[in-house]
Amino acid sequence: MNQNGRSVNKAPPTALPAPLGYVSNFEVVSYTSTSIDVGWSPIVGATEYKVTWKTDDGYQPPVPVPGEDVLFQRVEGLRPGTALHSQASTPSTANTEGPEISLSQFTAALSGSELIQTVREVKVVDIEVNSISLSWRATRGVTGYKVSWSHFQGGGVRSQLVPAPSTAFTIPALQASSAYKVQVSSMLGSREGSPALVTARTLDLPKVNGFTALNTTDSGTLLSWGSVGGASGYLLSWRHISELDTKTETLGLATSYKVLDLLYGRTYIFTIRPLYGEVEGPVTTVYQRILQPVAPPSSRLDPASPPVAVAVPPGDRGTPKSSPTPARTLTSVVTMAAVTPTSPPPVPKAETTPLLGQVKADIVFLVDESSSISANNFDKIKDFLFRAATYFPIIGPQGTQFALVPFSNEPRIVFRLNAFKDRNSLLRAIRALRYGGGNTRTGQSMGFVLEDMFQEAQGMRQDVAHVMVLITDGRAQDDVLPPSRMARALGVSILAVGVANADLEELKLIAAPTSYKNIFFSPTFEDFPSVEREFIHSLCSEALQSEYQLADQSSQLDPPLGTQRS
Repeated sequence: MNQNGRSVNKAPPTALPAPLGYVSNFEVVSYTSTSIDVGWSPIVGATEYKVTWKTDDGYQPPVPVPGEDVLFQRVEGLRPGTALHSQASTPSTANTEGPEISLSQFTAALSGSELIQTVREVKVVDIEVNSISLSWRATRGVTGYKVSWSHFQGGGVRSQLVPAPSTAFTIPALQASSAYKVQVSSMLGSREGSPALVTARTLDLPKVNGFTALNTTDSGTLLSWGSVGGASGYLLSWRHISELDTKTETLGLATSYKVLDLLYGRTYIFTIRPLYGEVEGPVTTVYQRILQPVAPPSSRLDPASPPVAVAVPPGDRGTPKSSPTPARTLTSVVTMAAVTPTSPPPVPKAETTPLLGQVKADIVFLVDESSSISANNFDKIKDFLFRAATYFPIIGPQGTQFALVPFSNEPRIVFRLNAFKDRNSLLRAIRALRYGGGNTRTGQSMGFVLEDMFQEAQGMRQDVAHVMVLITDGRAQDDVLPPSRMARALGVSILAVGVANADLEELKLIAAPTSYKNIFFSPTFEDFPSVEREFIHSLCSEALQSEYQLADQSSQLDPPLGTQRS
């Protein structure tokens, strides 16, 4: 009512939003070396909270904490011993934000007992001739990563530190056609976590194509090949198919070379590698038998020509004739003498052919499965074992017994001497063999075969020859001389088959000189057929059988300590 006594209607007061207060009891609840937990008390009118924090790496974007009942936030992925500066505020329903409150907290220093997380999901993402590229999942709380690598054949270990933001690295300057062990580990300052291991093999360098033998005479042949891009030269080698002595010639950028002073009627193995500076590329092989080229058949023969040997038909086993022959017969002789350069020629027959059905022996195949071989080449070794086993018709106690022991870091038994009684079962077991990978502990594995496989409990027989066949592609990473001496003392014959990078001098230490051939060498895994016939002949030869009998008669020789034959 005013002064005149009249009533006045007043407008109702406007409702203003109450200001939000500070977040109360904002504090650190707990902390570790890589995380900090913060908490606070509820504020009346707040529908959610906003938490912001900063480290030495910069600000973390604000994180809304929805719901009035959520009063906790964990900050993770921090580094040990670093400071965290955190702020909390209270947005309201009217889109207004309450005042901020701040606090600071150091993470805990890393204790000696606290484990560093292992790197996860390490994988090879790309492979080149001279490099391997890796990637991995980021590990929280680490300062960086250590990438280490080494060649499977030994040598020094190289490493590189990668800063924490990165999760990829390319290893440079690697050897072509080589297997490597690669480790990636987390780093916290100077401390290193447990490494994650992967293996990878670099790509092969380009090889020579079109390698052929042309214009062969009775004492030489002309070799020709296509040029290889990027090559600085070529390394040419040749040897007789049954000999180990090899002649080599380093050439420039030529694409042909004439080899002279070869023996008439003999088959030679010619190999060529491209050179990339001091690095040798993969090998290419060709076989050629040295024969005088024969003129095309003619209806007449020169009366002054020397007599030609006539091929004796199957129905005529009389004395071979020596007289002028019709052109048709001459054509037949030429066909019999021709050898295809691109496939291995037959090895000349030995003086005596073993009767394989009458051979009795206990044979253990000790097969290198180290990582330098690769799964593809290991299949070629399996093919060689398979073909060798097919030569023996009688498998079991009444004939030949086989055992199979692949080796790398450790030997492993696939089957023992008394495992099979028929050839089909043996062949199926060889086909089922799987590749392992690892190092080349040849000496240790030879000792295992001698001490554990040649035992009566494993199927060994006392009255037959005992043979260990070693197949390897490289140099042993341990001592092979003690087990070699042990084998001679025990009367175990050794046949050594080297391939590719096998060390011939080491093979000579392993397989001592004998009256029969016991060392065989194939320049590549594809060339195993070139040694197959000679290998089988030696394996079944009377000389090997008599060697066992002589060793048996010398049983007064004490075996090495720690070795016992049942």
